Amino acid sequence: MGLEADGQFGYRLIAITRADMDEIQSVDDFNDFRAAHTEESSNSGHQAPAALFDEHFGLTVGENYDPEMSGGHEQSGRGIAYGDYDCGPICSTCVDQTIDAVDDISWDSFKVVWAADPFPPGPIGYRYNLHEEIIEGARETWLNTDWSGTSYGEEAGYPQYVEVDYVNHWQDVMINQEFNEVEYDEENL
Repeated sequence: MGLEADGQFGYRLIAITRADMDEIQSVDDFNDFRAAHTEESSNSGHQAPAALFDEHFGLTVGENYDPEMSGGHEQSGRGIAYGDYDCGPICSTCVDQTIDAVDDISWDSFKVVWAADPFPPGPIGYRYNLHEEIIEGARETWLNTDWSGTSYGEEAGYPQYVEVDYVNHWQDVMINQEFNEVEYDEENL
């Protein structure tokens, strides 16, 4: 998977409130306030927070937690900043995009009360039936090439790549998939 120049990867699902919202110090407090999720089909705007808030905080959508759907990450970010909502989950890169799009919102407008482990960006994969030499050559190229300063590196935004494993890098994704009862048909993969 690609790494940023600072060694970070992917994006984080963060739980935010307004910077001056002293009543909210944790996701545990969200059920007492007007929370915004983005839309039911959104991974980081609804499905992942539904799963991870249930897993880590015991907040279960429809039982003891009833967020409103804002319509999108930017709407959630703006709505929280402007007081239409008190709190909610949003992807970290979406906060950046909201700030870039609006002159009167900055990171100082928000207080982050929780952050998930980073969600990995889409991995580089290969077909199962390639010859081992091709697999190893591709692997070595991705892992040992310094992509900084190249047109690909600039377009992709990743100067380097590292190997990932599901246990360490995809745990929250798997919690999300299990919680949302996602089933895969091996024939359709």
